Amino acid sequence: MNFVAFFASPLLDVVSQNIIAALLYDIAAEPSTDINPEAIEEIFYESITEGAQNILKSEQTKRRILDSLQLKELEPAFEKLFLHGQPLDRQYFVKRFSAVISKKNAKKIAPLFLAHFRKKIAADDALSKRIVMKYRKYLENGKWQLNGDAMSELEMILTAPNGKHDAETEAAPREEILTDDFEVVYIKNNHSGQLTYWRQSEFVIPVRGLRNVENYLQKSPRLYITGIAGGGKSVLISAYINNLVANGDLDKDRVFYYRFMEVVSDYDSFIASLDSFLRANSEPAADDEFEETPETLLLQSDCFVVLDDFQHVRDDRLYDLVHRLWERLEEVDSFQGKFIVVSREQPKSISLSERDHFDYHGLSVSESNALLRDKWDLNLPKLVARSVAKKMLGNPLLMLLFRDWLASEHHTDTEMERLVEYMPKDIDRLRDYVMEHLYEAFERTD
Repeated sequence: MNFVAFFASPLLDVVSQNIIAALLYDIAAEPSTDINPEAIEEIFYESITEGAQNILKSEQTKRRILDSLQLKELEPAFEKLFLHGQPLDRQYFVKRFSAVISKKNAKKIAPLFLAHFRKKIAADDALSKRIVMKYRKYLENGKWQLNGDAMSELEMILTAPNGKHDAETEAAPREEILTDDFEVVYIKNNHSGQLTYWRQSEFVIPVRGLRNVENYLQKSPRLYITGIAGGGKSVLISAYINNLVANGDLDKDRVFYYRFMEVVSDYDSFIASLDSFLRANSEPAADDEFEETPETLLLQSDCFVVLDDFQHVRDDRLYDLVHRLWERLEEVDSFQGKFIVVSREQPKSISLSERDHFDYHGLSVSESNALLRDKWDLNLPKLVARSVAKKMLGNPLLMLLFRDWLASEHHTDTEMERLVEYMPKDIDRLRDYVMEHLYEAFERTD
């Protein structure tokens, strides 16, 4: 996905209408060096001509309509939008048009005008990007009252790597990237933690994270995912694998998943598991040859390899093996699979780039809200749930702790609001804060 999606997505019509209104107002009130006012005016005239469908023939009338969108008296409405995030009236364009033409014609022309205007902006990648970036702060802070899908769409446009997603990501239909009908994949290797078991009743689909993973893996066969403890990295990978399998894009027998456990996992058990997997999926190698060059079979395969909780690795031999694999994946063409490393921290010596490093920040606000109110069905006032979703920094583990606190005893709305109001913004302090309140609640009810 790229910035074009902002104007092309019907989910974001209400938001893009506000931005179009602001753009048309600003080119007269505050011309931008990044956006050519004449180009925007040209798009306006083309769009209103096509939208009017011969109802309007006078160029003077079209000019008066543009003037009505740039009046000084509109400044308070845009101040509310820019300073307080208060969206414009949904009938804004109809009302402005009807100041010049009949209300009946305004109701006909305004929606068609907006459709043509969006289409023309979306046809220009560079212009779409400049407009979204110009109003990015207002898009992030606006009180848009969007549903979950629309909010996720907006957040992904604003938070994707380098400010955008590749258009290539959109080549896969939306339903092929996101589906509730997961086939639950069970993978457990010797001395390894198992792949997180997908529980549809407990998890929300991490839409933003899935689209980012999809985007990265279209560019490179290797991906290093980092993120804080409890941020949902393992759940993200489970969702991605289960979704690929459910859509028939991946054979679950081609997936090698190894989750390192502190003290329990070691080099020998890992090599034994990898050896067994590769022998089942490729030409067997001699035992003595395999341990000398453990990467050889893997680099000639089309397997989907995930090494999770890599921060627990302490054996230098294992670290060196993964380092060699990472480096060689950049050099060979024989590997047709995917190689993913998941860790809380960046590696000591493996060189990462923007192309193959994804720092996962957890669930989006809308996804967090869906988890709290829909999946867990917590009896929270809407505004409180939204505040919790924002303050929890996308961390599902902290949300679990909050759920336990909520279930431990009765809490008044005032108590909940107070708890949320004083939540720290730093993740470590936030974790301590939630744990402290949970401990106090358990202590009272013990």
